[in-house]
Amino acid sequence: MSISTVFVGGFGSAILLFELHIDSLEIKHSRLFYKETFQSESCPSFLETFDNKIYSVNEVDYFDGKKSGGLTYFEITDSGTLNKVQEQCSGGLSPCHLAYSYDKNCVYVANYASGHFAVFKVDKDGSLGSLLYSKYFDTGSGCNTERQSSSHPHGVYIKDNYVYVVDLGADRIWCFNHKNESLSLSPVCILTPSGSGPRHMVFHKIYSLAFVLTELSNEILVYSYASETGNLKLISSYPFISDASQNENGDLEENFGSEILIHPNGEFLYISNRVHGAIISYKILDSEGSLKKIQHYLTAGTWPRHFAIHPSGKVILCADQFKDIVEVIAVNASTGMLEKIEIVECKNQPSCIVFKKF
Repeated sequence: MSISTVFVGGFGSAILLFELHIDSLEIKHSRLFYKETFQSESCPSFLETFDNKIYSVNEVDYFDGKKSGGLTYFEITDSGTLNKVQEQCSGGLSPCHLAYSYDKNCVYVANYASGHFAVFKVDKDGSLGSLLYSKYFDTGSGCNTERQSSSHPHGVYIKDNYVYVVDLGADRIWCFNHKNESLSLSPVCILTPSGSGPRHMVFHKIYSLAFVLTELSNEILVYSYASETGNLKLISSYPFISDASQNENGDLEENFGSEILIHPNGEFLYISNRVHGAIISYKILDSEGSLKKIQHYLTAGTWPRHFAIHPSGKVILCADQFKDIVEVIAVNASTGMLEKIEIVECKNQPSCIVFKKF
């Protein structure tokens, strides 16, 4: 039996602590146990953890009496509890995603509502330092006038010396070169298909590939990755909405892709979809990123906003924001297939699940 510490952020005002007990002999006997609730500022909707640190966004437009979103830094104590150390403004409105770089001692923040990308120094003790860089994406909008009237950065990802900001509102991926202590002031703009609304992305750990999940066109975009330049080149695309998403009249319902991850063994790709609640599994066939759909797993709720794969690759935890639950799912690492284990209450409108990392 292995035990892992799990933190769940959400759109309420708390972060919840769980323990995941994985039975290595019989995965179906694995269980998730609630341990404690830690009060936070409003909307700790996305978390990033490393060692004994947790960085949280506060996805709001007013924070600490100012027109801004927020960031909160917690220390994880030896007993596994959270100690809130610091709060500060996020450099924009409604921050929805962040990434921590141990190598660069930085936290990168995507501020969704205002179109700002912000970079903060991290001091040796883990506390958030000064704002090193801020970029307002004033260029670009998409053809979906309701969702794409202006830039809306939705995800930040680190690959080698490059930082990628996925911009749902502008149908763009912005690539920053962050070598040594400097960050390129003029990012490279990588266009995605018009109206696609790119949301999140993931890089393959072996192949030179990036997979991008779109929220508006419900596709997986496959890009080749050039390590010398950071450039991404579109290779192929795969729609992930099926006939199962039809309503009683036979029309496709409006769906929204939410998260995309690769199994630790590098063989399988998983995406989650909201409205028609599902996690869809694909086999990665080759170094070109060819995909073969292997399963359409129906989740217990309609809004699986986020999921996390345990480092062992044996269990997925899926957060349903509207149903206030975390679904525990067994993963067959040989076939990629998913099987439900249990459903656990999580009363904070869960939107992000992280395992404590060392």
